[in-house]
Amino acid sequence: MVRGLYTAWTGMRNNQKKLDVISNNVANASTTGYKNQGVTSQSFDDMLGIKVRDRSVNYPMDERIGNMYLGVKIGEEYTDYTQGSLRETGNTFDLALSGDGFFAVEYKNKADETSVRYGRDGSFSLSG
Repeated sequence: MVRGLYTAWTGMRNNQKKLDVISNNVANASTTGYKNQGVTSQSFDDMLGIKVRDRSVNYPMDERIGNMYLGVKIGEEYTDYTQGSLRETGNTFDLALSGDGFFAVEYKNKADETSVRYGRDGSFSLSG
């Protein structure tokens, strides 16, 4: 019974992760430069059950007693980097990338530390 509950839990957990990814994609569908994300599912590898220290046969060798299937696990999370559609905005500082590549933008955090961030959103503005 416990194995059945665990198998059901892995299925629910996997579907929850898929739902989270889909919800994030829908929420960001109109975000400029957003790239669609996805997730795959994989079954747990078969695990051989072993009769440990069974004195009846071939002691001290372990004897295989069958396969156990332990449900599903979250596989790979991936981002779809295919080219999106381009549109003209009329803003002088808006840029678009066609093909591969990212904009490299210098970022300064609250602690005044500088780092570089990469993205495809080309909505830039001039600040003085």
